[in-house]
Amino acid sequence: MDQEQHMALALAACTEEERQQAMARFVVLQPHLNAGVPLAEVARNAGVPLRSAQRWLARYRAAGLVGLVRAKRSDTGHRKLPADLVE
Repeated sequence: MDQEQHMALALAACTEEERQQAMARFVVLQPHLNAGVPLAEVARNAGVPLRSAQRWLARYRAAGLVGLVRAKRSDTGHRKLPADLVE
């Protein structure tokens, strides 16, 4: 399976909300990618912090649209407090 097929499958596994979020982020990045508009200007026009736009761009370049889906936390469902203290 080539990388493009893998990315399509990964995007298909995302929820509709996650796909919409990825597309919204892509729309923000599109002027930079297609027309060479400076990333700082694109971020300012979209009301997005520059650092967020930089992260989105790096993830898009590394993984395509699926890279723009918000990553799930690795510690989801785990408590930081010991069980006896929670009780």
